[in-house]
Amino acid sequence: MNTLKINNVHKEYKDGTKALQGVDLSISDGMFGLLGPNGAGKSSLMRTIAGLQLPSTGTVEFNGVDVCIDPVYLRKRIGYLPQEFGVYPRISALDLLNHIAILKGIINMTDRKRQVDALLDKTNLYEHRKKYVSNFSGGMKRRFGIAQALLGDPQLIMVDEPTAGLDPEERNRFLDVLSEVSTSVIVILSTHIVDDVRVLCSDMAILNRGRIVAQGRPQGLIDGLSGKLWSVPTNKEALNDLKSNHQVINTRRVSGQLNAFLYSTDQPTLEAQSETSDLEHFYFYTLTQSQL
Repeated sequence: MNTLKINNVHKEYKDGTKALQGVDLSISDGMFGLLGPNGAGKSSLMRTIAGLQLPSTGTVEFNGVDVCIDPVYLRKRIGYLPQEFGVYPRISALDLLNHIAILKGIINMTDRKRQVDALLDKTNLYEHRKKYVSNFSGGMKRRFGIAQALLGDPQLIMVDEPTAGLDPEERNRFLDVLSEVSTSVIVILSTHIVDDVRVLCSDMAILNRGRIVAQGRPQGLIDGLSGKLWSVPTNKEALNDLKSNHQVINTRRVSGQLNAFLYSTDQPTLEAQSETSDLEHFYFYTLTQSQL
C-alpha cells in the first residue's frame, strides 16, 4: 500500500502570491480527485508534490520518505502528466517513448520494448507509433502523455487537467486507461471537471484559493446536502432577488428553463421543489461557503 502525506504545505511565490495555504492531505492507493476552479492552486500543489518546486513551509512524504529532502526517491517512482507538455518535432511516438524510457532508467532493451509496445497498445496508439507526435490530435497527444507517465511502472501517477478539450470519445478512452492502472498505485486526478471525479474517484478533495475546503468520499459529501437542496424556476431579472434573499449555489438550464438551486434547511419559497443533490451541487455549495 502506497501512502502520500502532505503536511501543512504553504507556497508563496516571489511576487507575493500565496498559491497554497496550509494544505493537509493523506492519500493512498486508488484514484484521488483534486477538484477546484482555475486558479485554485491545483497546479501549484501538483508541481510541489512532483518536486518541481519546494514548498515555502511544510513537508511532502511518500511511503514515509520526505521527498523535499530526498527528491530522487520520488522521481524514481512517479509518473507525471502536466497540463501542458511539449514534444520534439519530427520524432515518432515509438522513438520518443523509447527516449523517455531511457531517461527513466529503463536500459534493458528487451524490457524497454515490452513496456513501450504495451503502453502504445493500452493507449490505442500502436498503429500510430511511427507518426510524429507533434502531428497528433489533441486527444492523441493526451494519450501519449499518459503513456509516457506510465513508463517504469510508477507507484504515484499525477495528471493535471487531462481531459480538458477532449471530445467525449477521447475523454472516455482516457479515463478508462486511468481507471485500469489505479488499482495498485496512487493516481491523482487534478481537474475542474466535476464529472471526471464523480465517475472515477473513490476519494477527493476540493481546493479553493490555496486551501482544502472539503475532503472525503464523493457520495458521503453529496449526502451532506440531503434534504437541503431546492430548485426554483426563475429568469435573469428574478434571479437577483433570489440571490439577495437566499443562498443560491448555482443555476442550470433544463429544456430552456433557467432553474436556480438554493441551499436551505427549510423550503425557501412556495414554488421551491426539493432536489436530489449530486457532486456538482456539492462542489458549487462548497465554493460558495468558502467565499463567505
